[in-house]
Amino acid sequence: MQVYKLIAKDTIEEKILNLQSKKAALLDAVSEGGETGILDMSREELLALLDVGDRVKCN
Repeated sequence: MQVYKLIAKDTIEEKILNLQSKKAALLDAVSEGGETGILDMSREELLALLDVGDRVKCN
């Protein structure tokens, strides 16, 4: 048995899938120890991971 997951472009399903991927990447970054953990990330790396763009201003 084979199962295919079809996601149409520019739909809510695509947005949900992308959000799930970003959350999984954030969890990996937070839970990962050592040199590549979240505490060693730069401000730009954190903002890119969270994908806040121009919506949030940090001082």
